[in-house]
Amino acid sequence: MNKNLRNAKNKLIKDSIIKAAREIIEKDGLAALSIRKLAKKVGYSPAAIYQYFDNKSEIVKAVIEEGYKDIIKSIVAEHSNFNSVEEEIRFKLKNYINSALENKYYYQAVMISEEKNILQFTAILNSDLRQEQSALQILIDLIKKGQKQDEFSDKKAENLAKTIWTATYGLITRMIIERVEEQKKQNELIESHFQLIFSGIRK
Repeated sequence: MNKNLRNAKNKLIKDSIIKAAREIIEKDGLAALSIRKLAKKVGYSPAAIYQYFDNKSEIVKAVIEEGYKDIIKSIVAEHSNFNSVEEEIRFKLKNYINSALENKYYYQAVMISEEKNILQFTAILNSDLRQEQSALQILIDLIKKGQKQDEFSDKKAENLAKTIWTATYGLITRMIIERVEEQKKQNELIESHFQLIFSGIRK
């Protein structure tokens, strides 16, 4: 087998392991994930799993990275006709909320985790825990842009972003826990959320 074929095969196997791990996390929670359970699900031996990942933490990190990329995609989605920064933030946050609701079991399992290798992606309030290029940073940059354009108050952009992000997390979590699944109701709650947020940061 040549190198390219071998690499392609290895990627397929790793992807199947990550996919199975995500399914376990979504169904039973992060604590339920084990190498033995994962091996049984994908039809490999535990020893075979260790050929591709050093430990459970590495698998969890791979699952989170994959999911985090999806979150970032939902936030950075381009739209050419924004009339204001507020409109741009609304658009991106709405995409993020919808993405979270579509992947509710994964979102729930990941966002409440206290594991350090997950907190580097999900931490909001403690900057020592998160990586620099976070979803929060995107929001900070947008708020600064709005401040430069005289849309938003000149309060510290990072604190405003943390407040918005924390409130948005709370809204998503409550909609998931309380099973608010009707589209009309979701939209009403999201719009009320936005009205409250932007009335507090507009200049």
